[in-house]
Amino acid sequence: MGMVALVEVHTQAELDRVIQLPGVALVGINNRNLETFGVDLQVTCDLLAQSRQSLAIATSWWSVNRVSTPLRM
Repeated sequence: MGMVALVEVHTQAELDRVIQLPGVALVGINNRNLETFGVDLQVTCDLLAQSRQSLAIATSWWSVNRVSTPLRM
C-alpha cells in the first residue's frame, strides 16, 4: 500500500528507544504532556536537537497556534 507508520514520542527516553527500532522512518513528537495535558512546543525543539532523525512531525500544537508557523530551532 506504500504507507509508512508514524511512531509518536514525547520524551527523550521514548525517542532513544524508537530510533533503534528497524524500519522507523517517521517520528512524531507529541508536544502534549499526557499527564497534565499542557502543550509545550519546546518539546519538539529539544528532542530534535538531540536526534539523528532527518524528518519528524510536531503534533499536538494546533490548539496552541491556529496559524501554521514554522518552529525556529
